[in-house]
Amino acid sequence: MSRFPGAPPKWVTLGLPTDLDEQNKVRRAALDAQRPLRTYSELYVPFTLDMVNVDEAFGQEYLKLGDRFEQAIPRWLAEHGGELADYGFYQMGARYSYVFLGIDIQKRKIVGILDTPAPGNETAAR
Repeated sequence: MSRFPGAPPKWVTLGLPTDLDEQNKVRRAALDAQRPLRTYSELYVPFTLDMVNVDEAFGQEYLKLGDRFEQAIPRWLAEHGGELADYGFYQMGARYSYVFLGIDIQKRKIVGILDTPAPGNETAAR
């Protein structure tokens, strides 16, 4: 991951072709190889905050519903401060699970990972 700037952790996403036919070829090759797209590190590009829309963040009630057994939200707030509404959360695939990427809305800065399942996936995530 040294090809990506900045200190760890390195935030990356897949840089799929914008042409739909080319994108479909990549997806088909992954399916044929029975290999998850997230393992194609040669397609990684730096993740930047201009790739997300704050208005598309998951709502507080949605997060609380999925977190009712984990209680990760209180730990998140104890570590990062503020209120839940101060952050935007976007679901993303990490190496071994799906988590929520927490972004400070005012500072437009990645704060960290909220490791709690989405509603309905509470037992499947663990």
